[in-house]
Amino acid sequence: MQENCSVVREVLEDGTSVMYILLSNYVRLYIDVPYTGVAGGENGNTYTITDMRQIYDAESYTYLYNRYVYGVDIENTFGRVVVTTVFDEAGDPAESYVEAEFGESAGLFDSNGDPIDTSGHLEYTTYTVSSSSGKYSRYLVVLEGADGYTYRMHFRVLNFTGGILGYYMDGFTRIETLDTADGYTVEVERVVSTDNPNTSVGAYWGISLSKDGEPLESDSILLLDGTLYYVVRERDGEDMITSTIYYELTLVENVPAEVEEGETAPLPTYNEAETAVTAHRMTTIYDDSGESYFDQDENGEIILIYFDRQLLFVSNCTGDDETGYTVETTDGRELRITMTDGGALIVEI
Repeated sequence: MQENCSVVREVLEDGTSVMYILLSNYVRLYIDVPYTGVAGGENGNTYTITDMRQIYDAESYTYLYNRYVYGVDIENTFGRVVVTTVFDEAGDPAESYVEAEFGESAGLFDSNGDPIDTSGHLEYTTYTVSSSSGKYSRYLVVLEGADGYTYRMHFRVLNFTGGILGYYMDGFTRIETLDTADGYTVEVERVVSTDNPNTSVGAYWGISLSKDGEPLESDSILLLDGTLYYVVRERDGEDMITSTIYYELTLVENVPAEVEEGETAPLPTYNEAETAVTAHRMTTIYDDSGESYFDQDENGEIILIYFDRQLLFVSNCTGDDETGYTVETTDGRELRITMTDGGALIVEI
């Protein structure tokens, strides 16, 4: 197999230099080249491979975009991430780690406004994300902040252009574990910083809930009219819902840490003493086809509808069980629900 490559001589910060053969997949074959002064023949110059590494050296994608697309001549105050895999003599991966250095623009600060320490070789894992455009892999690095909280770096390394790599921080997040007096534990992961313009600081990245140490698996997590619900459903062997509970999560932020004038206040933590979990048992009613359903609370109010293979959130509902319900959804649809013996008929108006 033929491989395109180039030979690179790199001068390091301490003034010494290294040479390596750079392959197209970012693998570097480090070489030692004794110079004999004789061209060709048995006494000519030779090289020896001394090390083999795959190195993804990536500056901030946001910085690269501003510089090369918008033409803004700015210094990289965001950061740089290097992902390294070291191979043994057999060519198998022997060690992998991340090195990362971030500037003020990256926004990687703890709850006190202090920079998160990312020095040294950082362990990482990868996980797969499914999206509308396909599947892709993310790196995950777990860090411990000086404020006592756990932080996570969820990022990708992308080909910006022509082999130039950029790291894209999907989410730099903080984990908070909150215990209530009645035995609930809420674990909340929120976004502290992100390169995604569609994700805001403070957005929920993930939530888990347990009761007396037993995890409660969520079917969905809903934010309805500013109220956060952790929805747990039980299903039978035919995957039909037999029980539905909406756990209302009350999370109250502390006052943000004080910062100097002109600086951005860090994302505040939650006040554990004011954390509360309230269970609301719902009645889930299927339509006669068994494919659509809706959730009805203790007062008979319809909260959510699963219809046409979509979750629809209710913005307005009028009617009752006897006359039927007219429902308007948050995406502008209008449905008519008529109660039947043991079920319902759901149609779009």
